[in-house]
Amino acid sequence: MSYSFILAFVPALVFFTRFLMEYTGCDYYHPACRWIVKVTDPPVRLIPLKKVMNLNISALIVMLVAAEIFGGGFVYWSMTGFRVFSFDLIWRLMLLVPVLLIWAGLQYMFYMMIIGAIMSWIPAPSLTPWKYLFNKLTSPVTEPFERFIPPIGFFSVAFIVAFLLMSFVVFTVMPRVTSYAMQLIF
Repeated sequence: MSYSFILAFVPALVFFTRFLMEYTGCDYYHPACRWIVKVTDPPVRLIPLKKVMNLNISALIVMLVAAEIFGGGFVYWSMTGFRVFSFDLIWRLMLLVPVLLIWAGLQYMFYMMIIGAIMSWIPAPSLTPWKYLFNKLTSPVTEPFERFIPPIGFFSVAFIVAFLLMSFVVFTVMPRVTSYAMQLIF
């Protein structure tokens, strides 16, 4: 997936970040968290669904709608240049966009893991809230490994295993899944 596709899914990834913040219980006093809540709150409040098992279903629905509108629109534009209006192509893209959204979300988590790892090497006290935020947001990926793989001193082997597995999924598995989905849909 090229970076332009990821940029097309940025509005959906903002809602994905809101979902991750609520799922992991991030500190809402962090300036980035405040901004994300301020930006995403009006559309999320339009869908009055309650949380199910600590998951904000309304944030996920708005994320999918944003992906269909922005990501699907970008894919449609890149495929046709808006020269052809085809309901058949729009319907097929609506089936493909969730696969592309999953891929964009996994890439987003992968890059957040990279940023968190780089920030952990910098001993600046002013970066501590940001380090905490990135650790919290990537915890759904790293926590299952931390349960079974103990750290060696201050060195987290679990993070490296999670990072390698995430890079394998993002750069090897998801391109194949996407091409298989495209063959099925188109």
